[in-house]
Amino acid sequence: MASGKLYRKPTSLLVAEENLRAYPVLKLAGALEAGRVREALRRLGRGEWVALFPEGAMAYPGPLRPSRPGAGWLARKAGVPLLPVALRVVLRGYEHPEAFLWVGKPLPPEGNLEGALGGLLQELDALLARTHPREVPEGFREVLRGRRSWRNGFTLW
Repeated sequence: MASGKLYRKPTSLLVAEENLRAYPVLKLAGALEAGRVREALRRLGRGEWVALFPEGAMAYPGPLRPSRPGAGWLARKAGVPLLPVALRVVLRGYEHPEAFLWVGKPLPPEGNLEGALGGLLQELDALLARTHPREVPEGFREVLRGRRSWRNGFTLW
């Protein structure tokens, strides 16, 4: 994961087994089956980062769905902080989607992850709503620029 590389931390993503079967390339990127909790704890104990989706499933944009207890349990068991990260993948002013990651402040292992994530998502949604669809929102930077749309090809002419 990009943020782990930025901080020179090995990073794993806990993923449902059916997703690993469907996308085997995830294993090459260091993903673990969600059921491999002991291995996730070992990695956390070595100072590595382990990311997971606390809602337990992908969903359409909207309010945060109820979180499962796995992230808090892992953090308490390993004695590491929780780092809330809000993610939105949206179609705005171009024909291809854009991804926005907003990283919150670290929480203690027993912290209110659901409350922190819900607040981050509300802030991110509000920022996206008040930003012109073809502008980079304030506080964000474009990390990877892909093809925007067929109309961009005409601007060269």
